[in-house]
Amino acid sequence: MNLQEQTNRIKQMMGLLNESSSEEAWELVGQEEPTIRNLMNNKGYSYDEESVEKLTPIIDNLPTIEVSYPQIKEFNNLENKESDKGLVKKMYKISSTENPRKEYRDYMMRRDKSESRQRGYDPVMNFDRVVSGDYENPLVLYIDDSYYVIGGRTRLYASIAANSPIEIKIIQPSDL
Repeated sequence: MNLQEQTNRIKQMMGLLNESSSEEAWELVGQEEPTIRNLMNNKGYSYDEESVEKLTPIIDNLPTIEVSYPQIKEFNNLENKESDKGLVKKMYKISSTENPRKEYRDYMMRRDKSESRQRGYDPVMNFDRVVSGDYENPLVLYIDDSYYVIGGRTRLYASIAANSPIEIKIIQPSDL
């Protein structure tokens, strides 16, 4: 586990969910998706502190747009793990249940348990924060007329399950 992962783990254990722009920058330089990796390499960024320091103020000043399920379901690499395939549709089904908050919590708890994932917080907090509007904007790359999720997948899933639009930050190659 590298220093950034250790720091994030400590924050999770303390119940601090805020994803800072530097954490999103680490996500951006650490992406395995070929389109993103090639862009970052071509722009001279690496998985290192220097690149994160350059990207953090850029991310801080990005514009936001509001999106909801019809747009989110078209994002590339939202379901970036094999075990996540179908998760967007599942969240959409949850949104029409009698108690989507409970259904979201139950599903995410089962998912985390099956992956042996220890968040350090109850994932329903993401649902509540999206509904209340008190969340950090997910980061999405817009390139070649397509959107690629960088960070904030769980918040995007919560947005779908809550049937609540979410504000995202959009980064483009020209920003880099």
